Amino acid sequence: MRYELRPRGFTLIEIMVAIGIILLLVGMLSIGITFVGRSSKEKATKVTLASAKAMFAELDAKTKLRNQPQAWSWRGEDFVPDPAKPQHAQLNLNFYTAPYRTDKNTAPFVGVGDGNGTLDARDGPDALDAPGVVTKGTIERECARAILNTQLVMVQLRGQPSIRSQLEQLPKGQLMTIGWVGGTRPTPGPDGVQSTGDEIGAPEDIYYFPGNIVSIDTNNDGVPESFKCKRTHQATQAPTSGSTNWDAEQDMTGANRAAPLLVDAFDNPIIFVPAGGLLVRQNLDRQGTPVGVMGETALIKSPDNRPFWASAGPDGSFRNGDDNIYSFEE
Repeated sequence: MRYELRPRGFTLIEIMVAIGIILLLVGMLSIGITFVGRSSKEKATKVTLASAKAMFAELDAKTKLRNQPQAWSWRGEDFVPDPAKPQHAQLNLNFYTAPYRTDKNTAPFVGVGDGNGTLDARDGPDALDAPGVVTKGTIERECARAILNTQLVMVQLRGQPSIRSQLEQLPKGQLMTIGWVGGTRPTPGPDGVQSTGDEIGAPEDIYYFPGNIVSIDTNNDGVPESFKCKRTHQATQAPTSGSTNWDAEQDMTGANRAAPLLVDAFDNPIIFVPAGGLLVRQNLDRQGTPVGVMGETALIKSPDNRPFWASAGPDGSFRNGDDNIYSFEE
């Protein structure tokens, strides 16, 4: 008796197993590629942070940080400090060491500030409130206090010819010009930290300070114009030539002339953090939803108690301290 061998096809179960294996391999490959991409961006960001750190060290060596900004954004309820005012000057306000003080005696700053309604020598230094999300299209990207303060530092860096030369050699992709934003920031505050200056009952006013440079398309012709703030003011009217608050920067032909911010490899701005440190929320999930006790915070400081630079990391949010990248890290 003869037996005829016939071609045998795959069973449905075998096909499903094969497909499952292929999908598993594709998933593993995708995760690997994502990890490698994120790792390379983190390394590139650390290089940029190291460059910023070196530039600031050069500024310190050449000027001893004597050239303080005329005014800057302060954590508080619409309070703008001015070193030119006697009551502020006597507090020995220093933009680079401890510019943030509070008159509030509330958590998480219990014991800081006597709560008498007046800023005086009994009110101690605070940390910088971390901005919220600084990805493209978010209001904090353009006008967070830390963003505006950082630009004032960039203005100081550009004041040194050798540092300005370094900045102008950077690719445009590593620089970001600030766009003007008017009105208020939303409430509750975007930093995710309760009992701080931006956690108020109404939206917080946006202020600009001498030295801030912004771009805006005033003619709606697709060509942004640059304006330099010449006095502290609330952002109620857009910049115009000849206004009391702004000077047109007619000679500014490119981003490198506009005191831009440094951008990390994730295409988000890098911020300058004074020696007082950065206050972040560590109990938010990846979507920014509180998952722990409200008000739980972490203070990030440089080991040498010096100012430092910070990137929001892959998630583009400074308030989540889990993946932020700092210039003092190895």
